[in-house]
Amino acid sequence: MNKIGKWIFSVLLAAMFFALSACGDGKTPPIIGGDDYTPITDFSDGLIDKVSQSTLYFNSSNAEWNAFLNDYFSRHVGYPTSNKVVNLDVGDGGTAWKEWETKSLMWHNSTQGLNSDRYQLVREWLNQTPVDRFGYVWSSRDDSGTSYSTSSYTSFDQGWPFPSMESMGGRGYGWGSNLNDAPNVSGWATRCTGFETNGQYSVQNGGYRLTPDDDSRDELRFTLTGIQKGYTYYAPFVETRLRILEIESDVMGDLFLEWTTSDGATHSVSYAEAGTQIKDFNDGSFKSSVRLYFWMAPVEGWGSSDNVYGDTAPAVTSMSLVFKPAEGKQLSGIGFYIDYFRTDFDTRCAQNNAIFLDSIAEYYRYTGDDAYLAQMLETCRRAFQFYLTYCNGADGLIDQDNFVGHDGVPLAGHGISAGYFDIVSLPSVDFYFNVYYYKAVEAMLYLERMAKAAGIAQSTAAAVSAPDFSGEETYAQTEQSLAALLEKTRSAIQSTFWSEEKGRFVEGYNDWSGALKRYTSGTDEAETKIAELAARGEEFDLGFLAFNLEAVAAGVASDEQAKAILSWADGSRIIEGDDSTGKDLYIFDCAPRFNTVNNDYWYYCGVATDENYPFTQQVQNGGSCLWISYYDLMARFKTLGMDSYSERLGEIIAWYSDVSDAYASAVENGYTDKAKEFYRSYYYDLSKCSSNAYDVFNKTYNPQGLVLQGQVNGKDSAGGLGLDAEFLENAVVYTAIPDAILGLSSENYRTLNVSPSLPAGFDWFKLENLTFCYRKYDCCVGSDFVRISNVSKLQNRDDDVWITVHFLKPEKAFRVYVDGQITEYVDEGTTVSVTVPFKSTFVKIG
Repeated sequence: MNKIGKWIFSVLLAAMFFALSACGDGKTPPIIGGDDYTPITDFSDGLIDKVSQSTLYFNSSNAEWNAFLNDYFSRHVGYPTSNKVVNLDVGDGGTAWKEWETKSLMWHNSTQGLNSDRYQLVREWLNQTPVDRFGYVWSSRDDSGTSYSTSSYTSFDQGWPFPSMESMGGRGYGWGSNLNDAPNVSGWATRCTGFETNGQYSVQNGGYRLTPDDDSRDELRFTLTGIQKGYTYYAPFVETRLRILEIESDVMGDLFLEWTTSDGATHSVSYAEAGTQIKDFNDGSFKSSVRLYFWMAPVEGWGSSDNVYGDTAPAVTSMSLVFKPAEGKQLSGIGFYIDYFRTDFDTRCAQNNAIFLDSIAEYYRYTGDDAYLAQMLETCRRAFQFYLTYCNGADGLIDQDNFVGHDGVPLAGHGISAGYFDIVSLPSVDFYFNVYYYKAVEAMLYLERMAKAAGIAQSTAAAVSAPDFSGEETYAQTEQSLAALLEKTRSAIQSTFWSEEKGRFVEGYNDWSGALKRYTSGTDEAETKIAELAARGEEFDLGFLAFNLEAVAAGVASDEQAKAILSWADGSRIIEGDDSTGKDLYIFDCAPRFNTVNNDYWYYCGVATDENYPFTQQVQNGGSCLWISYYDLMARFKTLGMDSYSERLGEIIAWYSDVSDAYASAVENGYTDKAKEFYRSYYYDLSKCSSNAYDVFNKTYNPQGLVLQGQVNGKDSAGGLGLDAEFLENAVVYTAIPDAILGLSSENYRTLNVSPSLPAGFDWFKLENLTFCYRKYDCCVGSDFVRISNVSKLQNRDDDVWITVHFLKPEKAFRVYVDGQITEYVDEGTTVSVTVPFKSTFVKIG
């Protein structure tokens, strides 16, 4: 067989292996041109000089787009560091940011050449984020480095930083101490008046050092007494952070939580029984600080006492940590350092697991790292099982019925919507959370398909605990069951949350006549307000435009639903009753509003009204963030086509050009020399702002007085638009280029898909220093060609990797050429494709 024949044979094998089925009448064209076909002889398309040797570079026949994309990438990814407008490196955010980060980083060379290895950052975060005995994914890694002298309520761990016993103030409940000061010093504890121990203690460096003496070697106790308002509904978790000192041998048995209630009864539960993670107190992990959570809601004797709404169970009056030795041993040669001991609201985030699964899928999609998939697969299966066991997702929709206070009622201890959208009170069965459930099913299906293709053995060890500790359920999903669940979930979302009247998805429904009726009958001001809210009806809808656009981009909406949503989003369809309509949806220019109906009262725990967060002046109430534009662009591309996509991106580029002009002027006039004030110079008059606040608007560019959210250069502002500072997620906007214009994706094992779609007026579009399966490459596309060039290895791997190129099928006679030779292709109906080995290559249709 000659060389060309061997190559064609390998392509045929690849096509069979990946089951790229042709239409019934698909035929391979003849090798020579027919009467109606003139063979192509010029194969020079896409021969564009290389500009960047290592980092992502956007290049096209449109200089204005190139300037925007490269500058935006530089500022938001932070390369070089001197250009960075965000506070952290993209890749170093917590769980809430991980999906956006992997979508922003994994498809290009962010592992070499940047100021930090972003692949490594992502991998470390995913590896170190705990997945507990229920399969729940924490909001952050279990970081032992947090200072003892600060409250961890200001950081992330199991859940979100608020609500907390401290942040709720006089409106709230919960009790405990951060142990930063000695007992009875003003502010040493919250809703506790006393402290007792049967051992020796001292206050050191923001914590309490506890040492057993002769009288406490069989049981060392640490007790908070005089607890006020000890109503356990508001304290479903008890948490502590501790380190074990000077341990000489395996003397530790278990840690117990003991409490006394107002009726004089005493109760106790061990960490082994009620702890959220499996821990061995004698292993080396406790040489560093470890966070421990007791899940108390289902524990006998704890209950859900609530003095406001009629639960009359006794309140807690004292609470102890009790350290007990292993059987036959004493607490000898051991000490403990306790950072805090307190209760906590249930601030777990239902979307965390979907973000975790989607992030691992995205990481694997572009690295093809089989060893990493094998390492993480059981954890992924446990994370997915959480949705089935804890969130009741087997029938297609998840709920938060096993989360305490996640009920959509804006009262103290209720209406908790922990996570990125942290102040809005969302219902238990919620549209946004279920869109993420859909994405979790899709990610798990992909991971199972890839595990099978990679020959990773099936495991039967992926089990999670029931919410009430009554037993375990084991993951038993297959490709077939996940595919069926994916369609069931999509159908359930479409039918449950769609409003035919409004032509959009609503967020959910509040059962005011059933489970929530008790909250509508009170007489104080807060409860009277709930009755007023209930009178509006059960449907909960604030016109969540961002969630609707993401649903379209994710493929959740039907074709007709997607068209209706986009007619609302582009302003051509007015929804009566909305506070923002038409062109006003894009008041911020760079992105559409988050929501279109003023949120007058639907805030977590009833902490605020629209007087605190006026419409347009709070990101989550009529405000916006740049990341919303990614979903806007992709929803437009998938629903309305490239013209709508490119028109909208052109408007963003025009806004960015004005921002650049304002910044250049501020630098030239000496008003700033800091890249972090890039956006600030457009919205504020930096020459007149005070030294510690942005308080004077730039009348030239910002006559409406739009306020930015975030802390920059020591100045802080709470506002309606998130562009910089903590908003790492905004980097994802540039991912709309490879997703739409290059059509980059990968659904089959170690096979990269390229499906070009150019904006009108563009001759070519090139991205440099992309990566796939640790191959670095450049990709230039036109409407009728794909050129892969400058292929090199980032790792010494010899595995087979493939590229499948998809083109729209021409209406007239055509051929497909690979490196100048006519080749066979797969007829897919409206498109055709060809699969070739991953190397420098040129594919053309015509």
